[in-house]
Amino acid sequence: MNNEEKILTLLTQMQSDLSDVKTTQSEHGEQLTELSDRLGSVETTLAEHSEQLAAHGEQLAELRDRQLRMEMNLEHTVIPRLDILCEGQQLLQDTLARKDSVEDIRDALTEWETANNVSFSEVWNRVAKLEKVK
Repeated sequence: MNNEEKILTLLTQMQSDLSDVKTTQSEHGEQLTELSDRLGSVETTLAEHSEQLAAHGEQLAELRDRQLRMEMNLEHTVIPRLDILCEGQQLLQDTLARKDSVEDIRDALTEWETANNVSFSEVWNRVAKLEKVK
């Protein structure tokens, strides 16, 4: 093989290699376009998520404000009223007679009414009349 044939062979091989490079470059261009489209889709999704995140942040702030108002209402209104109710209930329990004491008094009154042949209501009526006379 002479030099001219070697050069032609090399040029043919280079032309084939250049064709392969162009094909690969074309494929890379298509892949780059596809990746660019996908990146655009990802950017759109990211923008949507950012908007949703901002909306969730606003909702979270509103919930925190609402929670704070509820805590303040509970602390300043509900708990003091419950304390007053508890104190009132305790006062009632302290001042009211126990059931067994009331039953003892009822039994004693029944015995007294039986012994005196007078009803307790008649005694109260007589006391009321005496108080009016005074």
